Amino acid sequence: MSELTRTWRTVLVAQPSPPDQDRTAGLGLAEFVPVDLGAQIATMPWQLDTAPLRRTALEVIARVRPDAVLLWSGAEFLAFDADLPVTVADRIDCATLSNWRHAQARSGWIDRYRALRAATQAALYERRVVRSVAATIVVGDRDAAVLRRISGRRTVHVVPNGVTLPTLSSLHREGPLPTVIFTGVMSFEPNVAAVRFFADAIWPLVRKAVPNARFVIAGRQPADHVRGLAERPGIEVVPDVGAMEDVLQDAWVAVAPMRSGAGIKNKVLEAWSCERPVVMSAIATNGLSLDDACRSLVADDPAEFADHLVRLLGDAGERRRLGRAGYALAAANHTWAKSADAITQLLDRHLPLAAHSAP
Repeated sequence: MSELTRTWRTVLVAQPSPPDQDRTAGLGLAEFVPVDLGAQIATMPWQLDTAPLRRTALEVIARVRPDAVLLWSGAEFLAFDADLPVTVADRIDCATLSNWRHAQARSGWIDRYRALRAATQAALYERRVVRSVAATIVVGDRDAAVLRRISGRRTVHVVPNGVTLPTLSSLHREGPLPTVIFTGVMSFEPNVAAVRFFADAIWPLVRKAVPNARFVIAGRQPADHVRGLAERPGIEVVPDVGAMEDVLQDAWVAVAPMRSGAGIKNKVLEAWSCERPVVMSAIATNGLSLDDACRSLVADDPAEFADHLVRLLGDAGERRRLGRAGYALAAANHTWAKSADAITQLLDRHLPLAAHSAP
């Protein structure tokens, strides 16, 4: 956000931060207008009470009279029945693709039916979103391809997520034990499925070769299935993470064994930013710019995945080389400044005479 406010006079309408966390400080906003959504966290409008957001956002738009409106995921419904200025929707991930993959990964017919129903509902919503706004943004090529297909529009653009890069001088330490780490919100179903698959199919192979290895699952709101993994040898669940950077720097290697989901995997960018190599599945590569070095760590077969980890845990030089390769990719392709520039170029394309005053 702070990268956008350097170019645009920005009024932000959003859920306020918790009392002990002022997330708007230092963003350079012209104005922040809080809207109370309670404890609701959702990316689909039928999952929450939209009335407070609708009322507040439309009041602000009428008062500010902006050149453009940028709607983040879950707020796109505002473009359906209101006369808005030029509007860009940042969908982030394609929910249709995510739910379709979730259905493919399910074994029980009830779970598969629910995921297919959610995919159908998401497709109808996302088709309407794309056809209601001037442009739609997602973070990965596969997300964009699905949205273009279901909407019949070519107005879907890829703008990858960014990551904040620590200084290189702070990235040299590793913990004393060989540690593999998975990070993310651990109530999110694709993350739950990924760590369960890893614990079942890959981790026993790693522990057989490296008996003192640790697997750390770090992230808030761990589901019961995730907490239960801590009972297995070498697995630790860390639900209360202060600075994720500190946890990542203690690790030797990060993993992203995704089996479902969509969008870009911030867990990969965060690990790269800390110079940690990432072994990942093919699904986890969506939206990432890979070179040959980082591409060599992509594997879907459990035995191949485990082999990569065993090799890295036993070779500090190789960890350092591949970690630096990941950091270089993040610095070249995944900074917030680069993402903000892409959004500005997109807005300028639709607003050739814009005064750069978009909320």
